[in-house]
Amino acid sequence: MDPSCLGTLEGLIYLLAQNVELLDPFEETSKGGKWVAFCLNTETFTWLLQASNSTHQNRSLEECVIFAIAVCRHESRDMWGKMRIILNGREIDKDLCGIHDTADKTTLLHCAARNLGSLFSGTFGVQEALRKDLQHLGTLIRDLVKGGPNLHSLTLQGLTPMLEFLVSFLGYYCRYLDGLTDGNGDSEPLKFWLKELQDSGVNLERYGSEEKHLLRKEGVAREWRYLSMAWRNNDLIFEDGKLRLINFTYGPELDDWNFWLAPVMPNYFMDFWEMIGHPERAMPGTWEEEYYRGYYYGHND
Repeated sequence: MDPSCLGTLEGLIYLLAQNVELLDPFEETSKGGKWVAFCLNTETFTWLLQASNSTHQNRSLEECVIFAIAVCRHESRDMWGKMRIILNGREIDKDLCGIHDTADKTTLLHCAARNLGSLFSGTFGVQEALRKDLQHLGTLIRDLVKGGPNLHSLTLQGLTPMLEFLVSFLGYYCRYLDGLTDGNGDSEPLKFWLKELQDSGVNLERYGSEEKHLLRKEGVAREWRYLSMAWRNNDLIFEDGKLRLINFTYGPELDDWNFWLAPVMPNYFMDFWEMIGHPERAMPGTWEEEYYRGYYYGHND
């Protein structure tokens, strides 16, 4: 055991695992076990694989990629390092990038986008302490993009990798939230994602055109929940709400891109303003219920 990990969560894992037969995480995942993510460091992850005599190195490419998706799907520190261990030197190519899990059609690029959003949102802690993780993740994203994936592939939740990034980045309170909802759609994290694509040879204008085209389709997620935190009278207050992607501009250069989001109003607010604008519809029997619901909810369900 590395003495430096004593007193940490990693150290506790080492301690509790003494004289215990560890199950192979790969075997558990292949049997339907659902990992939310492995949030601890790569060194601990590697030790668990070795201590459990994991069979992942003898498995097919598809099995290893699905295992990597399970390990890295949400807020996994150092996704780059864990993927190197799981893939064991396999080349990142179109075959690898096209593999997705059967549960929600998540690819490795979706996972990388989620983790990038989490890094910028502050989920993992102080930004400066994560600079190395950010550099490694940027390298991984470039490798995945150069591998030739479908940059606009949709999960069953209706999220492209770009939308995965936005949902993860704005899923928790961060210092950029106010700017994105008051009309200032320019921010460092959004440009970081786009810069990685650009450096990988992606035509940003064509990329933006396809993303905007997808946003007009039914089933593509334009709304997501977020959690905000604020101090009030020396108390930390948590509030949750819903954001909607209103629009974005795009072009061949980073400065051409801007995003606008707005808080989603509860249905009773919409009912109120509908009655103000169309008082005749507030009278029972004067409107068709089917039309009324479609007017409000449409693609917002």
